[in-house]
Amino acid sequence: MLAAGLLFFTGCDRQEEASFPEGSGTDPDRLPGLVILSVVDPETSSPLPSATISLGGRDLQWAGRPIHLDLGGGDAPQQVSFSVEAPGFEAEDYRFTVPPGVTIERTVEVGPRIQVAVAEPPGETDRSSESETAVQAPGPSTPPPPPARSEPEVEHMVRIEVEPAGAVVILTDPTDDGRTFQTEAPGVIGVPPGLYSWSVTMDGYLSDRSTSLLDLETRSEAVIRTALTSIEAGEALRLGDEAMEEGDFFRAAEYYRSFPVPMDIESPVGRQYMISRSRLAEALVEQGESGEAAGVFREMINLNPREYSAFLGLARIQQTDGQCTEARRNLLQVERLINNVAPERRPIIRAWTLYYQGLCSFSEFERASDPTERQRAIPRTVQDFETFLAHVRGMSSIPAELEAAREDVQDRLNQVMETI
Repeated sequence: MLAAGLLFFTGCDRQEEASFPEGSGTDPDRLPGLVILSVVDPETSSPLPSATISLGGRDLQWAGRPIHLDLGGGDAPQQVSFSVEAPGFEAEDYRFTVPPGVTIERTVEVGPRIQVAVAEPPGETDRSSESETAVQAPGPSTPPPPPARSEPEVEHMVRIEVEPAGAVVILTDPTDDGRTFQTEAPGVIGVPPGLYSWSVTMDGYLSDRSTSLLDLETRSEAVIRTALTSIEAGEALRLGDEAMEEGDFFRAAEYYRSFPVPMDIESPVGRQYMISRSRLAEALVEQGESGEAAGVFREMINLNPREYSAFLGLARIQQTDGQCTEARRNLLQVERLINNVAPERRPIIRAWTLYYQGLCSFSEFERASDPTERQRAIPRTVQDFETFLAHVRGMSSIPAELEAAREDVQDRLNQVMETI
């Protein structure tokens, strides 16, 4: 980033404006307007681990790396407004003007004192216009302004040429603990040098993924160019179910993901959407992606807090991960929502609730290292398992999966009884 001079704006609970004069020597037809946003801790001047940047009706998730916004070419200045929210800090609002062909970098320090650094256009070497204004923040004292930033590390640029507009593009660095970079089409995103896989997703469309790694080690620029294929809601559910039956969980997940978000979650299409999300989570669990699956179940709960299947699915994942306190809390929610279940399915849902409760007790029994602690865990484990077995014996029809669960419980119960 070339920065002949820096303008610093500090303030609290207010909006700041910054603009540059036209005629900076840049070519609007060749260099698009570009905004680079970063969020840092006011105490350490280090990047915050997370923050939300709201811009133009979109919420962009800051994850420690600069967010690049390509404003496109043209010969007219563009107005940009955004707000920043981060855990533990007050939200701040900003607006400024981006002249054609100019790159502006804004580094936002959230907190009682806000500092925004704006890089001037290339070619501007006159520093006589440098200025600094400060607004006293509420409190007993105002800390000194932080030192000027050094120029950020040069990043390699990826131009996103994807249809339709608004599709979510995610680049993943498989060599760096799966670090990801996300943007929306169309646009430009800057990433460190490396090799990247990419994916493109959007509701109502089949997703697309890279078949080979994008080389940004030997090249400084690259293009992702693709057009997603739209798919009908019912077709997405049908194809996903077929793929699940064939054991192709990856393809099933792609179909379920493509189900468009309905306007009314309570409508028949809304019900189909919730079914597709539940089956998406199941496909993710089969792939070993339990964290992403838990996120899908939480999304379902946010959309409809009466969706018992989401609480049950989330409890299953939490029990497997050893989060028994959270799992029991969600199983209790299933019990409270049991009247929302179709009468013919209530015994089955009740059985699965008892099964996972028993597994939680059994895992606590297994983890007990102290003999006294293990003896205390035995009565609850035995009671939970016997309650499950009694419920299943009273069912008129037992699905195959539940029969397998019954055999599993009997085996575990025998293990516990052998220790008595």
